[in-house]
Amino acid sequence: MNKKNIIVIGASAGGIDALKRLFSGISKAIDASIFIVWHMPSDLTGVLPRVLGKVTPMTVANAIDNEPITSGRVYVAPPDRHLMIESGRVRVVRGPKENRFRPAVDPLFRSAAYAYGSRVIGIILSGSLDDGAAGLWAIKRFGGTAIVQDPQEAEVPGMPESALRLVRELDYKITVREMAAVLSKLVLQPAAENHEPGNRQREQTHSELKVAMMEEQIGKKPMGELTPYTCVMVCYQP
Repeated sequence: MNKKNIIVIGASAGGIDALKRLFSGISKAIDASIFIVWHMPSDLTGVLPRVLGKVTPMTVANAIDNEPITSGRVYVAPPDRHLMIESGRVRVVRGPKENRFRPAVDPLFRSAAYAYGSRVIGIILSGSLDDGAAGLWAIKRFGGTAIVQDPQEAEVPGMPESALRLVRELDYKITVREMAAVLSKLVLQPAAENHEPGNRQREQTHSELKVAMMEEQIGKKPMGELTPYTCVMVCYQP
């Protein structure tokens, strides 16, 4: 029986404090694998694993490409690398930036949804702009569970607010203090039969993942209908 044991978390500005409070509430290692993308400068290698390692009994470390996915472990996206997952293994790649970030939240969320469907729990914490909203929508489309930090509590509410606007079938809008208890219950629940979003959605998600993995050049294959419009730039020379 499959359980809801793949937890993906996205955070940005104000997110490190939210992450510390979340993991402080997890009193023992839970039967799940946790993956974190936190927007960070490229020179902060190892900061988040050190910070979280002081407040949780779970093993926390920067993810390594192709390492196996194991329960009771927290995988952190290294600086300047996207963190993604495939069935049974972790991927760490230097694909193109998304939403102006690398690592970005959306590639992690999409890859989790594509690989694990209804077993995925997606969480959006404090941050600006809208990274993670599209990925959380994909998690719902593949049958997973969507959790958003209450924007009124978030230090920077942009990311939670964007997720709330986009993901209409949100499962939880709660405080960080409430999340630990909710997660402890969710990971004990059986995952529903995988919800297939349809061939077109699955193919589009697969194409987006290939771009993030640098396996497909952007623009090589159009993802929608071509339009008859074009843009002309006129240069004037004095």
